[in-house]
Amino acid sequence: MNHKLKTLTTAATGAVALVVMSVTPSQADTAHIYKNRHTGLCLAGKDRTVSQYDCSLAGTSSPRTGWTTSVVDPRYGFAMIRHEATGLCLDTNGSSVYLSGCSDQDLGQVWTFGSDGAMSPVAFGTRLTGWNDGGVSVRPAGDVDVVNKQKWDAV
Repeated sequence: MNHKLKTLTTAATGAVALVVMSVTPSQADTAHIYKNRHTGLCLAGKDRTVSQYDCSLAGTSSPRTGWTTSVVDPRYGFAMIRHEATGLCLDTNGSSVYLSGCSDQDLGQVWTFGSDGAMSPVAFGTRLTGWNDGGVSVRPAGDVDVVNKQKWDAV
């Protein structure tokens, strides 16, 4: 009888540990500023427009650079990226990048993060690209003159 109770207690403790371990900090909403490795500018948004902006000058009247990343599928590292000032999500139609109402059913809003700094929309197999003029688009991997235009650091 004691052996059964001990086995049940051990199993329950393991289940609790499993539940606690399944919620990791990487799965929680995380605030970030994304800085392009080539331009040195930060991903920014204002109204529905996405651009890059000087990271140190993003005040109330200029494009804001704060983003919240929320994991929507931890198995694959899929996440949505919400612009903190507007509450809208980073979205793409395969070429343009813009802000729109958040929906995890919109695959243009679901992104992956490569270990090399690439940010890619799940639906298109492209990479978020920062341009010298402050513009932002998505392009196929390597389809740029400088590879670091497609690499971003969370700062």
